[in-house]
Amino acid sequence: MPRRGPQAARVVEVLAAYAPTWLVQFPSLVNREHRQDLQQEIQGATRDRMLREVREALDALNLEAPLLWVFEDLQWADPSSIDLLSVAARRRSAEKSMVILTKRPLETMPADHPLRTLKSELLTHHLCREIALGPLTEVAVAQYLQAEAGAGALPEGFAELIYRHTEGNPLFMIAALDHMADRGLIALEGGTWKLRVPVAEIEIEVPESLRQMIEAQIERLTSDEQRALEVASVAGTRFPPQAVAAAMQQNVEGFEVLFERLTRRSRMIRAAGSQELADGSVSTAFEFVHALYREVFYRRQTPARRASVHRRLGQQIESRSRGSGAISA
Repeated sequence: MPRRGPQAARVVEVLAAYAPTWLVQFPSLVNREHRQDLQQEIQGATRDRMLREVREALDALNLEAPLLWVFEDLQWADPSSIDLLSVAARRRSAEKSMVILTKRPLETMPADHPLRTLKSELLTHHLCREIALGPLTEVAVAQYLQAEAGAGALPEGFAELIYRHTEGNPLFMIAALDHMADRGLIALEGGTWKLRVPVAEIEIEVPESLRQMIEAQIERLTSDEQRALEVASVAGTRFPPQAVAAAMQQNVEGFEVLFERLTRRSRMIRAAGSQELADGSVSTAFEFVHALYREVFYRRQTPARRASVHRRLGQQIESRSRGSGAISA
C-alpha cells in the first residue's frame, strides 16, 4: 500500500470511494474521524462484499494507469490473501495489469495450502505462467557474497565452498551462511568476509531451520516412501532401485514405480538416466535433488540401522559381481 509519492493520495481516494472495507484495514492512511465513519459504514461486511469492493477499486485504478502488483513469499499467505490474488488475476481489465508472485516450490508447502488450488485453476484457464528459477551458478554465488561484503575481497575458496555445499540453492545458501556465522566460523566485519578457520577445515552442517523444513516435507510422504528414501540415502546421492530393493529384500518393480511417482510429486529426487550395475546390467537411476535431502534422510536413521543397510548393500554388490568377476563403481 503506497504511503508516499504522487499516487498515494489517489489510491486512498479510490479505496474510500470503492473499497471502504479495505481502507479501514490501514488506519495510518486515514484520520481518526474518517476511520470511525468507515467502521460504522462497514459494520456487518461479508467476505463477498470485500472481494467485490477490491475488484471495483482495482478496475478504477486500472482505468487511470497500468498496475503492477508484487507479492513475495506467498508460502506464508493466508486464505484471505489468496482470495485477493484470485480476484486480481481474474479481473476483466487485467490486460492493463500484471501480478508478480514469488513463492517456494509448492512441494514444500502443506497439501491443503490454498495456493495449490489457485495455481491449478489459473494455469487451467491460461491466466498465469510459472517461471521456475534454477540454482545460482558459482559465479552468481561469488557475486552475491561480493555484494554483501562491498569492496572487500572474498577469501580464497570461500565462494567455491558455499557453492559446493549448497549447489546454488539461494535458500540453502542464506541458511548456510547464517549457520556458519552463528557457529563462529565466518564473520562479516567492516565490509569484508573473515574466516575464523581455513576453508579446508570448514564443514557445513544442515542448519536446523532447513532441517525442520525438510522434515516437514518428509512427514507428508507415506511411511513406505520415507523408508525407501532412507535406504536410498545409504546407497548414495545417486542410486538404482535395485540397490534399495535388495537392501529391503523386496521386489524391484515396486521401487521403480515408487521412485518414479516421487519424481512427479516431490522435489526430493529426480530421474538420473541409467546406471551400470556390478554384474554389467543397466538400471534406471535416481538421485537426490540436493545433498542436504540425502543427509537428512541419512541422519534420521540410527547408526545401527545404517550399518545394517550398508551391510546388505555390500552383500548385494558382492553377489552381483560374482558372475562378472569385477565390481562396477
